[in-house]
Amino acid sequence: MKPVEPFFTIGLFPQRYVEFLALLKCLSLMFVTAMGYCQETTGFSPHPVTLIVKFGITADGAVTHEWKEAIRDRHNEEALAKILASTRRLSEEEALWIDLIKRKISTWPAMIDSLRIPFQAITPPDTISILLGNLGGEDAFVYSYSTICFDLNKLGSQYGPATASANSARIDRFFAHEFTHVLHKAWRKKKGVEFESPFAFALWECLTEDLGIIAHSLTNGCCKAAN
Repeated sequence: MKPVEPFFTIGLFPQRYVEFLALLKCLSLMFVTAMGYCQETTGFSPHPVTLIVKFGITADGAVTHEWKEAIRDRHNEEALAKILASTRRLSEEEALWIDLIKRKISTWPAMIDSLRIPFQAITPPDTISILLGNLGGEDAFVYSYSTICFDLNKLGSQYGPATASANSARIDRFFAHEFTHVLHKAWRKKKGVEFESPFAFALWECLTEDLGIIAHSLTNGCCKAAN
């Protein structure tokens, strides 16, 4: 009896199979690099990164142009138009999340060297914007090569007040995760990795989303071992 072959080997989706293998090759290279640097991190050259806070909300509660561009790909045209027509002034709870993030700006740079361990051949942007909005985003996400975004409304609705004890460490984890995605983008740019189909891009996003968690855990382990 002839063995049953996987669907991608019998010509049903040959292009997607090729794309999948190409992505696995990219991720394997990244992961092997991470493991190697975790074993030996001598010669590491720190790269100073400046973090600046920017607002995606006007004083009247309208969405700024930069926030619009940051959330554009997350909505269809009709949904985006509704968001742009809306206004939402900062609530007291959202203002407290801003205060927390501003305080963290002084401590997050100390995390960057350990987060770079799996990406030592990659230089992060000199300046990264921390863009804060309150309409149409996710709790935390990356826009462009040098912008990490936080939706203050989502943070408050999903995790409660910024003053809750768990949220200090939580926002640190969010920054670490999103900074890893900044490094993913920098790695893609340096290696010239382009995706020829929405399927390939979606697959990359799914795989690197989990890799961001793994890399953060890996670099935490390296730091603990080094200390």
